[in-house]
Amino acid sequence: ALAQLENDSEVKLADRSVAILVRSRGHLTRILPGLRAAGIPFQAVEIEQLPDQPMVQHLLALTRALLHPADRIAWLAELRAPWCGLSLGDEHALAGDGAETTLWQCLNEPARLVALGEVGRTRLLRLREVLRVSLAVSGRVSLRRQVEGAWLALGGPACVQSARELEEARIFFDLLDALGDELDAATLEQALKELFAPPESGACVQVMTIHKSKGLQFHTVIVPGLARVPRGNDNQLLLWLEREVDLLLAPIKGVGEQDSPLYTWLRRIQDARGSYEDGRLLYVAATRAIRRLHLLAEVPLDKDGGWQPPAPSLLARLWPGIKDRVEPPAPVTAAPAPESSDLLPPRSTLRRLPLDWRPPAPPPGLPVGQSLARPLSRRAAWQEETGNGWYEGDETPRHVGTLVHRLLEHIAREGLEGWSAERLHRAEPALRRSLRELGVAERMLDEAIARVVRAVEGSLADPRGRWILAAHEDARCEWALAGVIGGIPVSAVIDRSFIDGNTRWIIDYKTAEPAAGETLADFLDRQQEHYRPQLEGYADLLTALDPDRPVRLGLYFPLLGGWREWSVSDMA
Repeated sequence: ALAQLENDSEVKLADRSVAILVRSRGHLTRILPGLRAAGIPFQAVEIEQLPDQPMVQHLLALTRALLHPADRIAWLAELRAPWCGLSLGDEHALAGDGAETTLWQCLNEPARLVALGEVGRTRLLRLREVLRVSLAVSGRVSLRRQVEGAWLALGGPACVQSARELEEARIFFDLLDALGDELDAATLEQALKELFAPPESGACVQVMTIHKSKGLQFHTVIVPGLARVPRGNDNQLLLWLEREVDLLLAPIKGVGEQDSPLYTWLRRIQDARGSYEDGRLLYVAATRAIRRLHLLAEVPLDKDGGWQPPAPSLLARLWPGIKDRVEPPAPVTAAPAPESSDLLPPRSTLRRLPLDWRPPAPPPGLPVGQSLARPLSRRAAWQEETGNGWYEGDETPRHVGTLVHRLLEHIAREGLEGWSAERLHRAEPALRRSLRELGVAERMLDEAIARVVRAVEGSLADPRGRWILAAHEDARCEWALAGVIGGIPVSAVIDRSFIDGNTRWIIDYKTAEPAAGETLADFLDRQQEHYRPQLEGYADLLTALDPDRPVRLGLYFPLLGGWREWSVSDMA
């Protein structure tokens, strides 16, 4: 049917929509692998569940292994994953007699490694070194970063067989991000069951159940397996029928008893309803086709050698109208059995990286228009700003600034209306946890939390701060930009930017405070001069995007309520 459609000159290629409709997902056991083997891209609409895909199964095993060193099944699966590909013999030599020992301990016992073959030992040592690094950062980085980093280091992208597998991996990592770091294997597996595999790139064929096709139409519809019989229903414990004035109930027969007449009658009604539903289902499938409808079936022979479709099949509904038009196929002569010498050993289906695989080299560096050793122009000098000169030795002020930036971003995105000083103080336990994760020492936590609360509370109470955080046209928080200015590649992350009137504002938050004996005015002037190249570099990037819009720059100091603003032309 697909080949016939390809030769159809009356239909434009863009209009050749094809659908394969099945009665149930179980009918696709051989169809989907056949489409892949033929190189036909397809989109399975809510058919293939994500956890059933090989790449996701490997990633799930890797995640479970990193979450729990005693998850023996996950670790054994990891040894067979394509980025390791240990043979069954080597796997048994490594862990066959170590049921009381974790696989990670087995990997670190020299005596067990000696028992492996040279190839298996090489593969295992490489896996061990990557997982050693990954396990060392457990709890210190996000789970997504830990698992994705291990997958990249092991060569996971080099093991994919199609672009769709890369998309499956991305969906898996995004799910880890969404679930957070405090999750267990059961929660992850349950969340995966709710996801379906993505479509293949350039899919020209849609595969779905007949029920899912309601309301859709396709130029060509293929309905295979019409003679297949759905899974039979076991005798139900209780049958019932609701009528306008009463409810009929019939229990299943007891051991050694016969079905009651009422139970038999209700069963016949249930079968009749199923037959009518089959007719409606077949009608839906047939009426989805615009130009061509292909109905496929393998009709079995009855005891007399005649063709007779199974009664519960969809073909049985069509049979009265087509049986006289069906011609028996020509007899097929069986091919001679191959000589024993022609039999080839079965080919291994284990996917694995080549033993000499190495990560690809990084791409070449970006060519620049001038030597970075020369003095930078005003437009690029901000690239040299390191930000390390204000808090040498003690990292606590930097971590305070990081958390203040996060909170101000969250407030701006959520809206000022939902935030108050009371809500901020209720969040102090969460702020304490965040500062601990950033690395603030326990003895510094109280002072750090007080500075964070004072900075954000001051911003909420300050008219200038509320103006910055309020809703504006094209408002952005933590806006990442990159470009080439003056022949030099530059990048920026702008704390806050928006359009007010016809002016684009670029605002940076700073949590620094004056030095001892320094006046507030002198401090703000010094800060403006220090950060002027950086903010004017931001202005150059945005001017390249929108050259006709004026740009103004601002430094806001939440701890002080301080403010400095200027435009590039003011300081030229």
